[in-house]
Amino acid sequence: MTLSHSRIAHALPVPSAEALKASEQLTAHITAEIGRVGGWIPFSRYMEMALYEPGLGYYSNPGMVFGSAGDFVTAPELTPLFGATLARQVAPWLRDPALAGDGPMVLEVGAGTGMLAAQLLNALDNAGFSGLRYRILELSAERREQQRQTLMSLAPGLLPRVQWLTDFPERFAGVVVANELLDAMPVQIFEWRAGKGGSTRGDVKGHASEKAARDMSGAGVEDAPAARTAGTVAAGVGVGPSGEQVYEMGVGLADDGAFVWVPRPADAALNGAVATVRAELGEVQAAAWPTPYRSEICPAQQGWIRTLAERMTAGTVLLLDYGFAAPEYYHPQRSQGTLMCHYRHHSHTEPFLWPGLNDITAHVDFSGLARAATAAGFSLLGYTSMAAFLMNAGVLDELAELPREPEQFWFAQAQAVQQLISEAEMGALFKVIAFERGMQAPVSAFGFGD
Repeated sequence: MTLSHSRIAHALPVPSAEALKASEQLTAHITAEIGRVGGWIPFSRYMEMALYEPGLGYYSNPGMVFGSAGDFVTAPELTPLFGATLARQVAPWLRDPALAGDGPMVLEVGAGTGMLAAQLLNALDNAGFSGLRYRILELSAERREQQRQTLMSLAPGLLPRVQWLTDFPERFAGVVVANELLDAMPVQIFEWRAGKGGSTRGDVKGHASEKAARDMSGAGVEDAPAARTAGTVAAGVGVGPSGEQVYEMGVGLADDGAFVWVPRPADAALNGAVATVRAELGEVQAAAWPTPYRSEICPAQQGWIRTLAERMTAGTVLLLDYGFAAPEYYHPQRSQGTLMCHYRHHSHTEPFLWPGLNDITAHVDFSGLARAATAAGFSLLGYTSMAAFLMNAGVLDELAELPREPEQFWFAQAQAVQQLISEAEMGALFKVIAFERGMQAPVSAFGFGD
């Protein structure tokens, strides 16, 4: 364990012996993969294995992830009014004539514990959708069983309407819903460095010995992503017109076998993606980037929305997640990106600590997502904060319709709604974006604050 690992680990709850054993097994898998491919894997591959490696990755772990006993709480776990409010927006979409052919269908992608599915099923049944088909796209067998148990408890009479999928249907029409899905997709991490005349703090030239790697990992926790870097920077890095350079941050092994950051020259695709970001930011903001500037690109999100566009003949897509539009995401002051880890309601910045036991996330670049969606044939319905969306959709009406007795329950729901819409909590950081294709009259709750 490196010094920075140790500092963070001491501030976190201690994993059980069983959990640590599973993490060690996953570490061995990742180490073997790094060895098989020549000593370096892109961080996106590390993140993919840490989260999704069968039987060992974070989301393959049968242990608790969501809720008060897990690592984080999602909006549906706070209050059933969240799903009831979303149903107020989903219902008019399901009634659109464009979806009349096969009957109403909702497809939820990555349904977590199944809480949102239960809430939507109950609310839409109350709204008269007795023939609703509800599909859940879920790759994890453990999660599918957890979702089934939740639905048996909270919506037992509606369970026959639910079917689990492992891929999008080949062709379908309906409403797609995904809550906190995109932030868990593996990201590429790039580091941009200015050309002549700019400093390049953190450059690594030549092979770093075990001692050097440990010296670098002794930096402060807040500087750990930039400082704890080892490996060889190969020649031939892409150089822009002003001499700027772009590296892809990957994962290698120190002499003692610990995972360490290793920069390599970015390939043409990553160079092009960073150039697109900088061009869209404009000359002034791009010129204000400090050097080095580290952030993320997520081709997986853009590939996901393109695949969805290929399969969806008509319908709407409603996505809720935390993130920013590009000018805020790639702000000069956000020079270490948005990568974050979550463990038992603690947040930290060390993705190499206890692989498989931490959630690893990055914020969503909603500008890049919208660009990919519209290029694939979707039209943008709206983009706003979660607070504005829920208020427009009627969350306060849902709260007002609750009986005031028992008083303790009502106040708990009111407090949860406040957490959802408060700018100091989830209301501002979480965003809602919606797309449509082929709809005849797509009503939306994006009027105020769009």
